[in-house]
Order: sequence, then structure tokens, then C-alpha cells
Amino acid sequence: MPKPRPFSAKALYQAKLCAQATPTWLQRPTVFGIAIDSAATIEVDDAIWLEPLVPTGAAILWVHIADPTVWIPLDSLLDLEILSRCQTLYSSGQADLMMPSALSAHAISLAPDLTNTPKPALSVSMHIDPDGRISNIKLQQTLLTLGALRLSYPQADEVLIDALHPHFAIMRYFDAWAHKLAARRRRDGGFTGTPLGKLFADEDGNLVTMPFRSQQIVAEFMIAANTAVAHFLTQQGMNALFRNQAWSDGSTWQSAHDLELLTHRTDLLERACYGIDERGHASLRLAHYTHFTSPLRRAPDYVNHRIISALLHQQQTPYTSSQLQQLAEQFNLFAQQHSQVIDENARQVRLYQAERKARSQGLQQLDEKEFLRVLTAALSEAIDQPLHSNKVIASSAQSEEFDHDWLLEVLQETVRRLDAGLFLSTETFDKILDWASTPVAAILRPTMLSRLMKQPSLATMILNRRAGSKSIDYAEISNAGVPQFHAWAILLGKTTQHPGIDSTRQGAKNAACSAWCRGYLEDSLIFKEELSTADYAQVSKDVTSNQLSQALTDASPSENFIGAVNEWCQKQGIASPDYTDCTPTPSGFVCRVCLEWQEGKFYGEGSGKNKQLAKQKAAANLLSMLPRTLES
Repeated sequence: MPKPRPFSAKALYQAKLCAQATPTWLQRPTVFGIAIDSAATIEVDDAIWLEPLVPTGAAILWVHIADPTVWIPLDSLLDLEILSRCQTLYSSGQADLMMPSALSAHAISLAPDLTNTPKPALSVSMHIDPDGRISNIKLQQTLLTLGALRLSYPQADEVLIDALHPHFAIMRYFDAWAHKLAARRRRDGGFTGTPLGKLFADEDGNLVTMPFRSQQIVAEFMIAANTAVAHFLTQQGMNALFRNQAWSDGSTWQSAHDLELLTHRTDLLERACYGIDERGHASLRLAHYTHFTSPLRRAPDYVNHRIISALLHQQQTPYTSSQLQQLAEQFNLFAQQHSQVIDENARQVRLYQAERKARSQGLQQLDEKEFLRVLTAALSEAIDQPLHSNKVIASSAQSEEFDHDWLLEVLQETVRRLDAGLFLSTETFDKILDWASTPVAAILRPTMLSRLMKQPSLATMILNRRAGSKSIDYAEISNAGVPQFHAWAILLGKTTQHPGIDSTRQGAKNAACSAWCRGYLEDSLIFKEELSTADYAQVSKDVTSNQLSQALTDASPSENFIGAVNEWCQKQGIASPDYTDCTPTPSGFVCRVCLEWQEGKFYGEGSGKNKQLAKQKAAANLLSMLPRTLES
């Protein structure tokens, strides 16, 4: 992890002064709560409590959150520096704090100190009925008394099973109501908090470990508090930072069985983000959601505390809509960049471990995921290197440290595993198909083709994976009295000149997908519009030109690559390219297109029998050149 971001000397000095300020909150109503967090946490910003409503079987949930707004002046240098840091970062037991520790770990923190001094808090209370429905939401500024009631997750879990512990009853009560809240949300279509083996889906649909039951209790109560505050802000008509998440393809989960897709279809969910407009939260299945419960560690929560504090004091809102929008964009960008850094660091660690194991114990000792990491790394380093006479010939651009023998050893092990049928994951075959289409890994091509011929259904699984949330289109023909089906697989607007043929419809589709993979490896795929009905009919006595033309017409429309490029440009906030450079040729047209982005130029070129097809092929070529991380 990079070194922690330093605070400016002025910010640290101001934090020290704020921590020593004379209390102005002693007249607030006193409330009680239990703080449950990681034992290593120093920014204790939440505490919880439940009050039973015995006659109705309902309860009042209290969530008390540290109140930084009474300590830190609005628009002060310290305030602005906190906003610029966006959030506390954690890695390898090290914390890079959002606000100076004099405040977040001491003065503002809800952790009990030696004198058990009550701490100012912003508390949200809500009525929860026996079915887990929330109503009667109230927010108020309070003075929290914790006493010695701060528990770590392991301690809280021990209390849950120790009937003699003085807090056993309240912890079991917490647990029962957390179950009710989670069950209510799942009945409404959300899936967060749902166990998937040893993993849980967090509020944004990410799979995480939650080894302690008390973690799940706290997570449920925090989701309830964030939901309640979002409702409160909406009812008051306040501009704030809401937490939004959409489905990437407009679909929704239909049943609990769909949860299994989370393990390999996280692309169904857009990245959760902040915005001043409420757009709903997909994985929670909520129309209103925000972040409020971590103001010492997350800047959006800190901003929302400012807004709520002003509202409770009947003061003017501290931020304009324009300022809130700028803050939302700043926080979203920071989260995206930090996530990329975390993912890359984790990838590098996993790769290092796999390569170390491979070199010490041998490639055959790696499991499939470990081997795929090693294969991907070796080929990424060697990409565009030709493989000749069992040796990799390095180009002038290749580093002298490139390990040619290691690459060849990895490729030979890949061939062995393909021959032995040791690969099981569709993801692995999909990646090998990609690599086998490059010159450096041409050695994989014959074995991969042989495997696809033996198991055509594997090709169908690969193409389904590539299609993602879309689907493979098929042009199909069958004749009465002829025990054969003809099918062409169409993916990304491309297909093969010749179909898959089989005595069953599914067999023909599998064969068509196998042919598509072969065409991909041999670079012989054609656009759907280029499929010559006359040429194919001449070589097949069972299919007429009219039948093939109708089958192609019935197939779903081809991919709109021009539209995809325009959508990419819109996401980046740049103008779409034009396609005016179309030159006639003896066989049709050649179209060239150029896109300028971030001081660089990207080019695409395509040819076709008409201008529209040439433009689509140019757009497809351009799209393949654009950065993949942004393409999605």
C-alpha cells in the first residue's frame, strides 16, 4: 500500500484546536447504545440500541452516529481537506485516515474514554413492525452514553452464545431483528446479506466474507439507518448525496436461484455511485438509499450530516445543487480509481503466489485458477511475439529479461491440460480462445480446435459467456423430410460462411458455435450482411437461396457498432466521430474513422459492399482499439 496521505500542518493544527473546543452540546437529550466494530477500529462512528414495543410485537431501532459537524467549522481549511481525501483507506492493517486522528480516533469517536464522557451524536430512530417494515422515522441531535459497552466482533459473537453474560438478552434481540430486516428486504427482491456458501452479498452486491454474526447484525442496522435517512431527506425535499445503483441491462433478479449468478455475473450490476438524484439501489431493491452511518470514514456521509444538521436547526442548506453534484463526481471518481488500485494490487499478489508455487513445485501442481493467472501473465508479457521452431523470437521492443523458455513451458503445459481435459471453467476456455488467436500462442490453436470438435457444446458455452447479458443469434434452416438442421451462429454482428449441420436443432447450434470459434481463430469470420446466399446454396442441395435469405432475415439484427462507439463517447463526454471518409473500391467501399481522446488518436478501418457496412466495420475496428476498462 502507498504511504498514508499526509495532512497539511494547518489542518493538523486546526484539528487540535477543534478537539480542545468547549462543548456546546451538553443540553442535548441523553441516549444509550452499544458500539460493535472490529477490534482494530479507531474511528468508532456508530452505536445501536433497540426498544421493544411489547403489546404490538414491534420495536424501535436506534442508530447513533458520531456528529463531526459540531466540531469542524464549515468551509474551514480542515473541512475542505477532509472533503478532498474522500474516505479512509485500509490495507494490510494500516489506516490512511480521512480526518486527523485527534478528531476521528479521539474527540469525535464514540469509543468510550477513561472518563466515559458522553459524546455528541446524530441519532435516527425508526419503528419496525414484526414483518420488518420501517416507519415513523425521526432524526435528532443527542448525547450518547456508552459506558463500557464497546464490543469487538469476536466478543459480540461470544455474548450471543453465552446465556450467562449480562448482555446476552439484548444481543439475541439484536440478532432476531436483524433477521427480520434481512428477510423483509429479500422478500421485496433485494439480495444483500444473503449467504452464498461462505460469502455474503454486501449492500452493493459484492461478495465479501463476514465471519462474525455480529457483523451481519451491524450491517443490517446500518442499511436500515441509511434507508430511513434517505426517506427522511426525500420527505423534506432536501438535496443530498444519494447512493444509487442500476442493473446494467435493465433486468432484475427473479428468484433466489438467480443469486448463484453473482459468483460469475457481477457485470449485471452497475457500479454503485453517488448523485443528487434518487435513482434507486438495485441490489438492495430500494427506491431510496443514502450513506449516513460513517461520517468519520466516508466524505459523502460527512456531507449528508452537514445537510441534516442544517435542516434540524432550520438553517440554510450548506451546499448548492451544483456543489453537491461536483462533490458526487469527485467521490465517484476517487472510489473508482481506488477500486482499480486495490484490484490490481490483489491481482499482483495472487500472480506472485502462483508463479512462486509454479517455479518451486512445477506447473502441474497449480490448480486451474492459479495456472490461468500464470498463463495470462506470461502471454501478456510476450504478446505479439512470434513463436517459431519452439522458440520465442523477441522483437526489438521486447525486454532482454523476457523469459522465452518459461513462456514455452507454460504453453506446453496448456496444451497438455487441453489434451487431458483438465480445464473445467468456461472462463478458462474463453481466455485460451483469445490467446490462441494471437501469433505468440499459435501453438495452442490445433489443440483448442480439436477440443472444440470433440465437444461442440463447449463452444456454445464460450459464446454465451461472450454474449453476456445479450444472446447469441442464430439463422436456422430445416427441411421437411431431410434429417438435417443448418444453423449459423451470429455474435457481435459476425458469423461464418458455412453453417453447423446436425440431425438435431441443438446439435446444429453447437456445431455453428464451434464453427464460429474456428473462424475466430483463423480470422475468417464475416459480417452477417456478407453471407452470400447464392454461394452457399450452390454447395448445398438441401438449402435454397430463398431459405437462407429468410433465415437471415428472421435472425435478430446485427450489432450496432456505430451506436456502441457513440455510447462510449457519450460516457467520456466527448463528441462522436464522423464517418465521411468513405472511398469507393472495385468491390464496394472502404471507410476510415478517427477518434481523438485524451491527447491520443484511435483509428478504425473497414470495407464492405456498401457504405453502411463499411462504416459498421470501421466502427467495430475502432471499438476494439478503445481502452477496455472504459469500454465497459
